[in-house]
Amino acid sequence: MSKSRSPSTPRRSVTLPGNYTRLASGSSMSGQGLPDSPTMTPRGSVQSVASSQSFWRGAGTSDLGSSQGSSSQEITVIARPVDDTMETRTSGDHCIRSLSQLPEFANGRLPNELLRSLRSCRNLQDVYKVLLSYCDDQADKKLKEYELEIERLNCTVEHLQSQINVLCLSLEESRENAEKMCVLMGKYESNSTASQLSLTFCDKVIETYEVLLQLSESEQSCLLASCKAAGVKTGLNSSYRLLYPENSIKDDQSDDVDACLVCRRTAETEARSLLQRLDKDLEEQYIKEQPWESASSRSRTSSGSSNENMEFTREEETRLKSYIQQLKSERLTVGSTVLELQGVHDVLEPQKIDSLDPKLDLENAVLMQELMALKEEKAELKAKNYLIEKEKKALELKINSREAHEQAYLLQIEQLKSEIREELKKRRRIEKERDAGNKDGNLSSGNQSSSGSGSGNLSDIRISDDDLPTDLHEAAIREKKLRARIKELMEALESLSKNSETRHTQTAEYVSDLKRANGALVAAYEKAKKKHAARLRKLEQQMMCVVERHDAQVRTLKERISLLEEEVSSRQNETAL
Repeated sequence: MSKSRSPSTPRRSVTLPGNYTRLASGSSMSGQGLPDSPTMTPRGSVQSVASSQSFWRGAGTSDLGSSQGSSSQEITVIARPVDDTMETRTSGDHCIRSLSQLPEFANGRLPNELLRSLRSCRNLQDVYKVLLSYCDDQADKKLKEYELEIERLNCTVEHLQSQINVLCLSLEESRENAEKMCVLMGKYESNSTASQLSLTFCDKVIETYEVLLQLSESEQSCLLASCKAAGVKTGLNSSYRLLYPENSIKDDQSDDVDACLVCRRTAETEARSLLQRLDKDLEEQYIKEQPWESASSRSRTSSGSSNENMEFTREEETRLKSYIQQLKSERLTVGSTVLELQGVHDVLEPQKIDSLDPKLDLENAVLMQELMALKEEKAELKAKNYLIEKEKKALELKINSREAHEQAYLLQIEQLKSEIREELKKRRRIEKERDAGNKDGNLSSGNQSSSGSGSGNLSDIRISDDDLPTDLHEAAIREKKLRARIKELMEALESLSKNSETRHTQTAEYVSDLKRANGALVAAYEKAKKKHAARLRKLEQQMMCVVERHDAQVRTLKERISLLEEEVSSRQNETAL
């Protein structure tokens, strides 16, 4: 026995007498890979691989060398050597019939290449090789299709991921803008509160100034009235005037002093009430800030408000003036808290970049999205290119098959022409024998038949059906049928050639369109790549400018904070003094 290794598969096989092959026991096809695959015996019966393997194992051992004698006898009984023609017919044709029964290859869908390969097989080993090579080719094609589909799906997923990143960055930017708007709104509210407090302090200062003005005017009026009552003359252009109550009469000179005193008492009452309010506000403020000093302030307030019938002293007037200074300082303190606000459009514009990560940049994310879209389009065009190439190969195979059919038809036409010539020669020979046997026949008909035989065309013969032999009549009918069939074949051949040329032209157009699309895609990809690089450089420059501007703003704010702290500390020292 001689061992042979298949070139298309690493399986180890053993060649048996009579062109039979037994696979080794360690191979993947022994009992598991193809348990019910048909095996043709020399007599044409079908036997499964499993049954044949069980027969080999019945010899007593799985080693072929140790059971050589018994196995050779069994082979002599079951598998007799036959010629190659019988084995080819029983292996290839039966495999074709078996494959035609499968649903995948039903209704004549068996590929022509596989048919030709199976018909050329001489034994089961060749059949296995053909089937394995066909399965490998189909697996490679399916694998290529799956790889293209997976690549397209990956590109789609990356495109969707880039869109999600863009949406996330847009949402993050919107959230930051909302937070900035909230901060800006808080600043506006704080400025509004500070403005209201400043306005309140200004109202109190104005009210205090009005009280002081009334006190001063009432004092001057009392002095003027006293001078008039004492007989002291005043100038005509004196700026002093007498103050009278609302229900008094100015011409009554005797009551001038009393009216001025009433006005003085009214002004003093208003001043004392204002002092009480201011002391009360100060007491409440001290209670909030320093509760342990509330007793002293309360005693001072009570002592200041106990003598309502006494005259308004200089100490109380000084207290009013000190309250005015205190209100002014508080107004300035509140005014210093007013912030310099920026516009709404300045807030919406991004002014700083947190880090150099490109995923945090919205514009970079948009560029990535466009790049992923181009990549997805490239994958789709690649898949379309593969399908077009596959269709092109199928069309080329069809063209080759049509050319083979054309050659076969031409050979058949030549064969038919040779048969026609043979029939014509045979007819001439029969006519000559008939002329020699029937000398008493009509000479004119003999001449007509000889002239017809010389022309070589059965349609020109003018002989009745009774005079012509049966074989000549059949030959004429067959010639007409052959001419009609040749005409049909020529028409079919012309239509097939036209169709093949049309398909070839369409395939060439498809290929040229695909090449142009690929060229445009490559150009667009290069353009997008250059644009992306330019935008990256521009973003780096903008980022550097933003960082420098941010540092300058930080330095300015620090200087301003230090100045404000110094100003506040100086104002507190002045207030304490």
